[in-house]
Amino acid sequence: MRRGGLGHTGGAVVAALAMVAALGACGGGDDSSDGRLVFWSIFATADRIAQQEPLLERFTEQTGIEVELVGVAQDQQSQAMISAAASGDLPDVVFHAADRTPGWAEEGILDSDAAEAVVEALGQETFNPGALQFATVNGRLAAVPSDGWGQLLLYRTDLFEQAGLAPPDTFEAITTAARTLHGDGMIGIVSGTRTANNYTMQILEAVMLANGCQLTDSEGRIALTDDACVNALDWYADLMRNYSAGGEQDTETTRASYLSGTAAMIFWSPHLLDELAGVDLRFPPGCPQCQSDPAFLARNTGIVSLISGPDSDQPVQFAQTLNLGITTRADTEAAIELVTWLLSDGYLDFLSMAPEGRFPMRTGTPEAPQAYIDGWAELPIGTADSGAAPVSQLYGPQAVEAIAAGAGGFARWGLGTDDAGLVAALYGELPLTRDLRNALDGAPADEVAASMAAHAEALR
Repeated sequence: MRRGGLGHTGGAVVAALAMVAALGACGGGDDSSDGRLVFWSIFATADRIAQQEPLLERFTEQTGIEVELVGVAQDQQSQAMISAAASGDLPDVVFHAADRTPGWAEEGILDSDAAEAVVEALGQETFNPGALQFATVNGRLAAVPSDGWGQLLLYRTDLFEQAGLAPPDTFEAITTAARTLHGDGMIGIVSGTRTANNYTMQILEAVMLANGCQLTDSEGRIALTDDACVNALDWYADLMRNYSAGGEQDTETTRASYLSGTAAMIFWSPHLLDELAGVDLRFPPGCPQCQSDPAFLARNTGIVSLISGPDSDQPVQFAQTLNLGITTRADTEAAIELVTWLLSDGYLDFLSMAPEGRFPMRTGTPEAPQAYIDGWAELPIGTADSGAAPVSQLYGPQAVEAIAAGAGGFARWGLGTDDAGLVAALYGELPLTRDLRNALDGAPADEVAASMAAHAEALR
């Protein structure tokens, strides 16, 4: 394989390779490489592939290492990896959701030595601690965190101000606002209720975590029948029954409600921010004020990242993070070079694809600890023909501060613990969303929680 100049990442790459050599990891790589890295990316649509290709071409120009880009969508990655492992044709690097990391590590697909070497060389202190925990399996780092998003509660600041309402950052404040604003053509809050739906499962986990509910307790027992879990379930079901849109809600219906100006609050990911600002022409705002002022919703939307319930010790934020995994069949040396480069010289360009939902999990460098957060805040969201602008310009510096604060409180069930496999199974089968439907239909919360616990136990 040809090698070129290492650029600004050279020292980190050399250090990483030295660590891997010392651990004997390079011996596990695929030395039969044809000189081209295979990089699987979760961003698999044609437009995203077109955005990534110039980035990887720049890497090739700087290093001499050629990269074959293969788009494999999130819902296809699991089966694709099974097939690749069976045929002995694993990619060198796979960009994937943190939920996939534990299973692939347990199956011997991911190279922990290589991942740990990259993080150690770049500086462990430069990474988000929560993201590192999510990428840890059996006490070892199995992949390298890249970026992620936290579940947000977005709300209409103009309506809140008119009604004299406090920001909705607690269960009590959310309920008060939903009750006050619901009616006369306005929906208090929209959120996930559709069964067998990832969005609903994410909201359910977010609500449970916000009230201090954990999937298991310190003794490893399924804890979904604990008071914190039952109370969170009861609160969410009551909120959706009395102050929401009714029926089964998903990402499409909730987005449509908020963009039309008929919902006062919405649980959604930061991927909605470009649409609210009118810079995503596929989903333009449709509120009455938006006809003459496409940025109306952006200017009148507040962002809450950290939420707490009455049983919680501290506010947290549900997170979905993305990792770069180096496989055990990789050309280890070249793969380390690619991952290191993507998280340093190429990092901001890498994040520039849908940056509203890709907050950096490497916050900066040892010399400039906030460099990548500051750089991310200036990345334009939206498309070039729609008035694209940075989050900091469209929503103000307080929005950046709120998103950054949420990243400091990232939380998930199970990831980084022995329960990671159970969490993956819960998201694969989605039994808890079917139980939630019973609570939404009026079943007692304690009975529904008992059913959830039984379904979780069955998947262990």
